[in-house]
Amino acid sequence: MTDSELIALYQARDPRAVEETRAQYGAWCAAIARRRLTDSRDVEECLNDCALAVWNAIPPAEPKHFRGWLGAIVRHRALGLV
Repeated sequence: MTDSELIALYQARDPRAVEETRAQYGAWCAAIARRRLTDSRDVEECLNDCALAVWNAIPPAEPKHFRGWLGAIVRHRALGLV
């Protein structure tokens, strides 16, 4: 699934958007979170917080570079949990 298709799912408020995001980017997001967080429970909490943040942000946000935008959200959330 392309990033544009993912964004369209979020805009349609389709719960598959979260599932697809985790399938495509979950391991990458976890790796970003693990750079700051050592406890696996904190990593999982960070990823759940990020899923909710993305769900609440789109719409109205319409990121042009979804992967980079998502990575920034994960980094900021992980820093907030340190």
